Amino acid sequence: MSTLLTKRLARSLWRTKLRLYSVVLMIAVGVFAGISFGTYANSTQTLYDNIYADDEDGVNLPDIWVENSAATWDGATAASLCQTISEQWPDASMPLE
Repeated sequence: MSTLLTKRLARSLWRTKLRLYSVVLMIAVGVFAGISFGTYANSTQTLYDNIYADDEDGVNLPDIWVENSAATWDGATAASLCQTISEQWPDASMPLE
């Protein structure tokens, strides 16, 4: 009896190939997306902990990003800009280094 039901199921699925392939593809994409997002979340958690670590092994991120798309600066201009920003820094409790 079980063999007959299995054959009938196989015939039924073979007649509806497009639906079968669509369901299998959606399940595969869902599993792939879940694994990808889980791996990304796991890796970024440790990545950001390492980047923003406040120790000697942490990456030294800048306090200010300055973008200049119009021209290039030489060393003296960049040093002058850094000195001006340092002098006008509003919070003395958090000095620029």
